[in-house]
Amino acid sequence: MKRLAASCAAVVAAAGCDGGEPDRRAKPTAQPRIETVVQDDALMLHTSPREVRFWARQIAAQGADRVRITAGWAELAPRPRSRRRPRRFRAAEPGAYRGEGIEKLDRALRAVTREGLKPMVDIAFWAPRWAVTRGVPEPREQRWRPSPREFAALSEAMARRYNGDFRDLPAVRLWIT
Repeated sequence: MKRLAASCAAVVAAAGCDGGEPDRRAKPTAQPRIETVVQDDALMLHTSPREVRFWARQIAAQGADRVRITAGWAELAPRPRSRRRPRRFRAAEPGAYRGEGIEKLDRALRAVTREGLKPMVDIAFWAPRWAVTRGVPEPREQRWRPSPREFAALSEAMARRYNGDFRDLPAVRLWIT
């Protein structure tokens, strides 16, 4: 509850409200509008194409500005459970990512931008097994010391894929890790 209260206080502070009585002598000033970001990967990445479009419309109708979508490394990378990196895989190439994971990400980003929402992509979560330190017990999710070089290659590929010039994919201008 303390974290929730702190989060709410931060939102109120960002909105320029201190909770006290307004100064009636003060000149009215236009407060900058707070950008609203929504994230629900379960809806945007793990439902049917029709449902993804439906939820993008619903999010836009509620007045959100931006949708945060996760580009999960192990979801996008080839052979994520393998100990060996695929030989011919060119991780920094935007077209090197194929399969269901990238198709879901592409679909979600298209749906979001069609509804006038701005996308934010979170390059995150677990690494493919071939990109983590060797000699680590095999956990379900690979997190132990991922390769910075491999992560940089993924990040470069995603930035190039969603720069607005690659195929018919939308431009993403806000990235987080």
